[in-house]
Amino acid sequence: MIIEVSVDFLVKYKITFEQYALCYMLHEDEYEININGERRYTESGPAIANVYNYSQNVRKWDKKELEDLVQKGILKRKGNRNSPDMLEVTEKFAEDLFTSFSDFDQLFSIYPSHLDFGPGRAKGILKACNREEVEKSYKSAVRTKSKHKYIMSITRWAKEHNMLNLSFEKYVKGRYWEVLKDDYENQTAIETKDQEMLL
Repeated sequence: MIIEVSVDFLVKYKITFEQYALCYMLHEDEYEININGERRYTESGPAIANVYNYSQNVRKWDKKELEDLVQKGILKRKGNRNSPDMLEVTEKFAEDLFTSFSDFDQLFSIYPSHLDFGPGRAKGILKACNREEVEKSYKSAVRTKSKHKYIMSITRWAKEHNMLNLSFEKYVKGRYWEVLKDDYENQTAIETKDQEMLL
């Protein structure tokens, strides 16, 4: 499991990385991937509890840190004690941290709809795709809101500079924003220096 860290979330809720990691793992642990590659809610409960049943040298979670997460409304108890198998993340955590379908819609809405090849020539349609399939690809690639915001910034910049000339499906499935990232960061760094010089 790869844990994408949102420093904004840590600061906003004043929690430690370990608290964040527990919440992230509990959220991911609620789901399993079926043979079709779809995420399904597990009926058997979180597998994270098995770490404590079958592993040695695993540090126990600090009771104060767990209680802190419950008090902040990030975790809720399913039983009478604070242990990973008796805790689950609230919607608050998922809504604040993970991308939602509306995040995908934001990206879809700013992406250019067609490519103009000039007067008298046919226009290339860029947004024609199986939205549901592309949305699944986006949500599996982009798990946090901070990463989504970063991709939105890259996409806006690329659109302003006429750099988006492939289909939306290829952009998402190929994670083309990673190709554009270096150019985006170099250009924004230059623009920031230019603005500082004017001040």
